[in-house]
Amino acid sequence: INEVLNTTNYFFIFMELIKGGTLKDLIIKRCDILNKLVCVLPYAIYHKPRIIHMNRQYPQLEINLPKLRHNTREVVQRCKKYGIDVCGVIKGANGHPDVARAFLDGGATELATSRIEQVIRCREAGVPGPYLLVRVPMLSEVEDVVRWCDTSLESEVAVLDALEEACISQGKTHRVIVMADLGDL
Repeated sequence: INEVLNTTNYFFIFMELIKGGTLKDLIIKRCDILNKLVCVLPYAIYHKPRIIHMNRQYPQLEINLPKLRHNTREVVQRCKKYGIDVCGVIKGANGHPDVARAFLDGGATELATSRIEQVIRCREAGVPGPYLLVRVPMLSEVEDVVRWCDTSLESEVAVLDALEEACISQGKTHRVIVMADLGDL
């Protein structure tokens, strides 16, 4: 079992029921090998362990890329009449490069997310952008924001000053959308 556990991302341990064990007998335990919580059944009630490998993760999101591309095209055409550019938000698809490409193929002029790691994932997959960070970055992220994103939302002078310094040191230009933070309304 240890060899299987070391090579498997997701698994459940199932044991055959004997003598009236019920679901209330389930125990959640931490598996040190995987560093995850797993569901096990008490051995006194169940026997004959079987491991079933699970190659999927829930919840799952299925995206029809041709429909996404078509719908993006439709939105872009309608917005173009009014001089509005469309930005495809890739955050909900965990920054999947195929989703980003579908937005760009459909006519979106920019891609947006609140996660810098999603921008990195798409850029490394060859999706050019440009990319908008749709949140105010922390001071500790400024170097990465300038390195990976083309535009970001800003509301703090200290972050703007740090962005300017990062742009100078990296020899890059970074656009900002200045916002007034009104707090919770």
